[in-house]
Amino acid sequence: MALEKIISIIRGVDFFSAFNDEQLRLLAFASEMQIYAPREVIVAKDKRVEGAFILIRGTLIISSENEIENKSYFVSTPNTLIGEKSLLLNKAINSLIISSEKSELLFIPNKAFFKLLRQYPQLAEKMAKRIEKNLENYLRSFDKLRKINE
Repeated sequence: MALEKIISIIRGVDFFSAFNDEQLRLLAFASEMQIYAPREVIVAKDKRVEGAFILIRGTLIISSENEIENKSYFVSTPNTLIGEKSLLLNKAINSLIISSEKSELLFIPNKAFFKLLRQYPQLAEKMAKRIEKNLENYLRSFDKLRKINE
């Protein structure tokens, strides 16, 4: 796939909205296109993945099984970022991810992501603010739940 097309895919993901054209180009250059057959395992449960995926086309089944919940859901919306936590932290994904049909994904390695953050401190600051805002929103949702249960 042409580099310009990969840049366009990454640009279409809100998470990367703080990246300028040059930063998108560098990230795209380090990224890898991956194609999965129907029912192929993309990520085994509790497997450490060194990056995140962007769904380009196809449908994925994401299955979360733990002591509290046993949920599965489908993802088929193009430009969906999958495994954001693995991009930010070197942690295992707690879900099983399988392709439901032939699926095309773009893998974004966390090494390339962090290299950009080190090279561009202003980008790192923007991303830190974005993550902080997301965390605040997440914690606010707990406050709402707590108030409902009081």
